[in-house]
Amino acid sequence: MTRIVIAVLLIALAAPVVANTAAADSTILAIQSMVGELREKPFLTTVPVRDQGVEAFGAYLDAELAKQIPDDLAADYDAVVRAVGLYRGPVIDDYRATMKAVMLSQAAAYYDPATEAFYVVMGDMPDQLFRPVVAHEITHGLQDQYFDLDAFVLAPSAGGLNDDELNARAAVVEGEATYVMTLFSVYDMLGMVPDRALLGPAVALQAGMSTDQLKQMMAMPQDGVDLGPDMAAALEAMDTIPAFIMETMVGAYLKGCAFVYDVQGQGWSAVDSLYTHPPVSTEQILHPEKYAAGEAPSAFTDVGDAGGLLADWRLLRANTLGELQWRIVFAEHGQGDIAIPLAEGWDGDRYAVYERDGATLLLLATHWDTENDAADFEAGYHEVLAAKELPEGVAGLIERRGRYVGIVEGGNGELAAEALAYLATTLAKSGK
Repeated sequence: MTRIVIAVLLIALAAPVVANTAAADSTILAIQSMVGELREKPFLTTVPVRDQGVEAFGAYLDAELAKQIPDDLAADYDAVVRAVGLYRGPVIDDYRATMKAVMLSQAAAYYDPATEAFYVVMGDMPDQLFRPVVAHEITHGLQDQYFDLDAFVLAPSAGGLNDDELNARAAVVEGEATYVMTLFSVYDMLGMVPDRALLGPAVALQAGMSTDQLKQMMAMPQDGVDLGPDMAAALEAMDTIPAFIMETMVGAYLKGCAFVYDVQGQGWSAVDSLYTHPPVSTEQILHPEKYAAGEAPSAFTDVGDAGGLLADWRLLRANTLGELQWRIVFAEHGQGDIAIPLAEGWDGDRYAVYERDGATLLLLATHWDTENDAADFEAGYHEVLAAKELPEGVAGLIERRGRYVGIVEGGNGELAAEALAYLATTLAKSGK
C-alpha cells in the first residue's frame, strides 16, 4: 500500500496528460463524479476539458506571468534571491522567462480559474497515469466552484499578503488536490476507500523527502506502468530548475498534502474552513498543530530607507521568507543535513534588499520561538555568511537580542553597523 500511495502522490508533479480528450470525455465525466463523492462535495456544474497545444499554452503563460510578476521584479529577481540566500546558481536574467520555461517543461495540464476549464497541453500517457492527473485537475475545478481560486490564490498577490502567506495558500490548494487524487487513485486500484491509518505513514514519508529523493523515486519503474517519454523528459528537465523554485513547488503539493491530510482528520468541513480561515504561514503548513492552535508568526513593519541611512539606495524588494524557504536557504549554503531543525523555531521575518551601483544590501529581521532557537539560527547563519564569501570590505553583521536576530549584509562597516542598530531598535520590538 505504501509504495502505491507514494507513486500516486508523485504523479502530479510532472505527469503529462493524454492529448485526445474527445475520446476521453466519458472517462473524465466518470472521474469527476467519483471525485465529488470522495470529496463529499458535489460539482455544481461539469468542468469543461479542452485541448491546448504547447504554443497556445506559452501564450497563456506570457499573459499570466505579465499580470503576476511586475516588470521591476522580473528584472531584479536574480539580485533579490541571491541577496536573501535562496539561490547561488547561474544568473537569472528574466524571472518571467525562467518561470515560463519551468511551466512549459512540467505542466502538461492545468485548471484556469478565469475560464473555469481544465486544459490538456501536450503528450500521451498510459491510463494508469492519466486518471490520477485528471482527478487532481478536476479537484481544482471543484475548489473553484465553491471557494473562488482566483480570489484565494491569485488576487491576494496584489492585495498585501506576503510571499510566505501566498505559499501557504498554494499549499492548501495543491495539497487538497493531491490528497483527493490519492484517495481517488487508491480507490481506482483497489475498489475501496483507503483507510486513513494506512495512508498516514505514506503521506508523511513523501512529505519529508528531498527533491533529489523524489526525482529518484519518480524515475524508478512502477509495477505495470510505463511512464513514457514525456514523463522522462519532465524528470530530466527537473535537473535544470533552480532548487529554490523546485523545492517551493514540491512543498505546495506534498507538504500541502500532509497538511490537508491532518486537517481532514476532523472531516471535510474542516478542509472547507481552510478557504475561509486559511493558514497564515508555511510554518502552519509544516506544523498543522500550530494552525489548529492559531499560532501566527510575529509581524514586522517595513524599514523604509532605514531612517535615512539608505536614502541613496534603491529598494528592490521587501517581503517575508518563512520557515519553508529558510530550509532552502540553509540547504543552499551547505547545511542541508541540519536545515530543518535550524528553521524549525521560526516565528517571523522581514527582509528588504537594496541596490546601488550594482551592489546589494540586505536588511533582515527575524524572530524565533525561544532564545535557544535564536541562538541556533545565529550560529547557522554565520555558516551561511561564510559560504557566501562576501567581497573584501563588504560587511556581514549579525546581532541577537533574546529571541530576535538582525542581519545586515552589504555596504561598508560603518553603514552596516548603523543599519544593524536601526533594525534592533525599531524592529526587535515588533516581535512577540
